Amino acid sequence: MRLLRTVTTRLLRNKTYGFLNIAGLTIGITCAGLIFLWIGDELSFDQGNKHFNTIYSVLVNTSGGDYNFTLGSTPRPMAAAMKTDIPGVAAAARASDNGVRMLFTVAGKPMNATGLYADPDVFNIFTIPFTQGNARHPFPQLYSIVLTERSAVRLAAGRDFSGTSADSADVIVNQTFADLIDKKGVIGRTIQSHRNMSGATYKEMRIVGVVNDDVYGNIYGSPGPVAFFSKVTTDDWCNLVYVRIRDQQNSHQTLAAIGAVIAKNNPSYPFQYKFVDDQFNSLFADEVQMSQISGIFAGLAILISCLGLFSLAAYTAERRIKEIGIRKVLGATVTGVAALLSKDFLKLTGLACLVAFPMAYWIMDGWLRNYEYRVGIHWWIFALAGATAMLLSILTVSFQAIRAALANPVDSLRSE
Repeated sequence: MRLLRTVTTRLLRNKTYGFLNIAGLTIGITCAGLIFLWIGDELSFDQGNKHFNTIYSVLVNTSGGDYNFTLGSTPRPMAAAMKTDIPGVAAAARASDNGVRMLFTVAGKPMNATGLYADPDVFNIFTIPFTQGNARHPFPQLYSIVLTERSAVRLAAGRDFSGTSADSADVIVNQTFADLIDKKGVIGRTIQSHRNMSGATYKEMRIVGVVNDDVYGNIYGSPGPVAFFSKVTTDDWCNLVYVRIRDQQNSHQTLAAIGAVIAKNNPSYPFQYKFVDDQFNSLFADEVQMSQISGIFAGLAILISCLGLFSLAAYTAERRIKEIGIRKVLGATVTGVAALLSKDFLKLTGLACLVAFPMAYWIMDGWLRNYEYRVGIHWWIFALAGATAMLLSILTVSFQAIRAALANPVDSLRSE
C-alpha cells in the first residue's frame, strides 16, 4: 500500500511525466501483444491438422536450356509408388493444383462450385472432420464427391458460366518459351504439340509471334514457357471468355448485354464475371495484409518514439533550467534558446537515420528479390523519410524548448 501511495503521489505531482510513462508503457505492451499474436497465427495456421508436422508437398525440379523450374505437377503413378516403396510414407494423395471449377445442376438449376480432384488418402493426411459420411471410405463409387457444409447449402440455391470453340496450326509463344528454342529468333519455326492428338501422335505447330513475359500463376518466380493457340476445340479445357470493354464508365450496361447473349445461346451455364485487375490484385493479398499490419506497427513505433523524445526534451529543459535563465538574463532570445535545446535532438535523429537507412535498404532489397518483377529502391525515399523524421523531431521537441525559453528567468534563478 505504501508503494502504491508513493507512486500515485508522484504521478499526481508530475502529471505530464506520468501520462507519458503510462501511455508509452501501454502502447509498448499493446504492440508486443499484437506482434506475438500475429507471429503465433502465422506459425500455427496449419496446426488444425493432427499430423501437421509430418505433412509435405512434393515438388519436381526440372530444367530446360538456361532455365530451371520448380513445378507441382508430378508423374501420375508417383503417389502410389511412394506409399508402396518408401517405408516412411504413411499416406500419399494426388490433388489437382489450385481450385477447379465444376458445373453442377440441382433441380434444373445450373451452378459452378470450386473444388479439387483428390485421392481418398487426402483425408488420411489432412484433418477434415466429417459431419456425414465415412471418412475411411470417402468415395464409395466412381463419381462420388465430398462437400463442405457451405457448398451443400449453396447447391440448394445456385449460378455461373463457361465457353466453347475450333482449331488451327498457328501458335504464339512468350519470350521464355522462345528463349528455350532459340534466342536468336523463332518466328516461322515449328514445334510439336500433343494437343488434341491421341496416343503418341504429335502435331506440328508454326510459331507466328512472340509476346513479352507476363506475371501469371506464381508471382514470386520467373515466368514459365507459355503457348497461345489461335483457336480452341471442344477437347480443350477452356471455360473462360476474356472481353475488353470499350467504355469502362458503361461497364454495367455492357456486362448486362453480355449476360443476355450467354443466357440466350447457352442457357445451361449461368453467367458470372470477374475483372482481370481484381484477379491480379488477389495474387498479392498476403502482401497487402503485410503492408497494412506493417503500417499499423510503424505508426505505433513513431508514436512511441515521439513520446520518448517529448519526455527527454522535458527532462533536458528541467535539468538546464538555470542555464536557460542565465542565458536569458545575458540577452539570449527565445529563438536562440529554443534552437539551443533542439539542435542536440536533431543530431540524435540524424544519427538514428544513418544507422537505420542501411539496415532498411538491406532488408527491403532482400525482400524484393523474392519477386521477378519488382520496383527499385530510390534515394529520394530515404531523403523523404529523413526529412519526415527531422520534422517530427522538431514538432515534438519544440513545445518543450519554447516553453523553457519563455519561462521567467527570475523564477528559475530564485533558488540561487
